[in-house]
Amino acid sequence: MTLHRWTKDKKLEFPSPVKIRNKNYRSRRALEEFKERMTREAITKRADAK
Repeated sequence: MTLHRWTKDKKLEFPSPVKIRNKNYRSRRALEEFKERMTREAITKRADAK
C-alpha cells in the first residue's frame, strides 16, 4: 500500500513506474536519489526542531 500512496502523492516526487508486462518497475538510481533526498529532508527538519 505504501508504494501506491507514494506514487499518487505528487508532492513526494516519488519515481514514476515503468510498466513491463503489467508489472511496475522503477529505476534503482531514481529510488536511491529519492531515499537520499527524503533522508536529508528528515535530518534538516529534525535539526530545525531543536
